[in-house]
Parts: sequence; C-alpha cells; structure tokens
Amino acid sequence: MEKMRGIVVLLIGVMVCIHLSCKKSGQDPAPTETVLGKVFRNGQLQSEYVYNSAKQLEKINQYQVSTGQLQSTVSFHYDNAGRVERQTNYNAAGKPSSELIYAFDDAGKPLSSELHPLTGIDSGKVTIRYQYEYNKLGLISKEAWHNPITDKEESYRLYFYYPNGNLERYEYYWTLTPTPQIAWEVHYSAARNPVPPTLFERKGYVINFSLYELVTEEIETITFDTPLSNASKYFQQISDRMYNSQGFVTAQTMTTFNMESKTPIEVVEMTYQYIEI
Repeated sequence: MEKMRGIVVLLIGVMVCIHLSCKKSGQDPAPTETVLGKVFRNGQLQSEYVYNSAKQLEKINQYQVSTGQLQSTVSFHYDNAGRVERQTNYNAAGKPSSELIYAFDDAGKPLSSELHPLTGIDSGKVTIRYQYEYNKLGLISKEAWHNPITDKEESYRLYFYYPNGNLERYEYYWTLTPTPQIAWEVHYSAARNPVPPTLFERKGYVINFSLYELVTEEIETITFDTPLSNASKYFQQISDRMYNSQGFVTAQTMTTFNMESKTPIEVVEMTYQYIEI
C-alpha cells in the first residue's frame, strides 16, 4: 500500500511539473515590431539598419552601390529616456569623423545640437550649432544653422506637413545676404497613409527624408539662381509599388525627370527588406 501511495505521489508530481512546464512554454512571447533592415538600389545593397537589444536604431551603414564597399556609418547613442543624445559619423575606414550632440527642451524635444569634427584642425571644436522649432503637432517646423561664435543664423530650412503628418515640402534659405534668399525647395505629393509608426519612431536623424519616399508618389525639386545653385527643376515619380502582408513597401520604381525636356534621366529599382525585433 505504501509503495502504491508513493507511486501515486510521484505521478502527481510529474503531472504538476509537466503542467507547469507546458504553461511556461505556452506563454505568449514578447511582441515584436517590424522595422527596416536593408535597402537595395538596382539589386545592390545601399543601406543597412542595425538595432540594439533595447529595440533602438543603433546605426545605419551606407554602401557604395557600384562596389559594395562600406562608404560610411552613422551611430546613434541614447540617454536613459530613450532620446538620441549623440550621433557619431564614421568614414569608410571605420574612423569617427564627426559627432552631433543634442540638447533638449523641457518637453524632451531636441532644442539644439552642436557639430564637432573629430579630425583636422577643428577637431573637438563646435563648428555648427543647429536650432530647432516645432509646430502645434510637435513636428519640426524650422531647422537653422548658426555660427557658433557669433550665433548668427547663416541658413535655415522650413518644414510643412500634411494633416496625417507626412512631409508636404521643405524650403532652404541662405541668409548670408542682406535678406534671406531661398535657394531650393522640395515638394512631396500627398499620400493616404503616413509613414508606418515603427519606422518613423526609429528614424535616427531628426528628420529622415528617405522614409517619406515610402509614402509619397512624386517628389519635385526646384532650385533657384543663387550663389549656392543654378535654376533648375526636376521631379521623381514613384511607381510599381509593392507591399507585403503587413502593408510595408517592399519594392518600387523611382524615375527622375528633367522638367524642361520631360524625359527620364534616371530609372532606379528600389527594394526593401524588413526584420522583426
């Protein structure tokens, strides 16, 4: 009888262990998010996005499409609040060339940043100070370049957005003249859907223009006759866009037209790979 009771207790213990094991293994895994992994230009790797264990964008590698060699890298460093506090740029040899250090306002938005070259006679010095302003939606409305010694505004960009948050256009002004002079402007056609949140939240840069290429269908660029540029006008048409089951763009064709001749001057096939983090 004692032997039988021991067997029963043993069986109950085994069943409890199996039950607990199954319950543990059957728990829902941590949710994952879809983020951009690689970008290819005409089948050749152009950009690679790398993430850290905290699911933050850690760095972007840029490749020379014609050779496949690493061209440059930018890495992003975060503070305890998850804000990009420093951005370091590396050359093709992996040596740091410059860094951008951010300061934040009381709301946690980048208020300004300072560019420090890490090579040459200006190494360690502040060579440019950026100032940022925001609209009512909390999106950057102005990005200004200031002389770090005189604090004089030397140039700036103004940003305008559609109601869904997509970039509508930006205008670049050169201020080293008696009055600010517009040098160029870029227009983005309206798009029904905004940039996917998991991509927009991991843009790395304060503004990552390449993300808007995934939602707009036309990009028109106008340059004006200034000391910085000659007058010209061209636009990119985005077509043959393909999506995966999640609604992320996986391929599209970007055709650049000269507005004067109305003829294509470049046709590029872009493809995009995503990863789960």
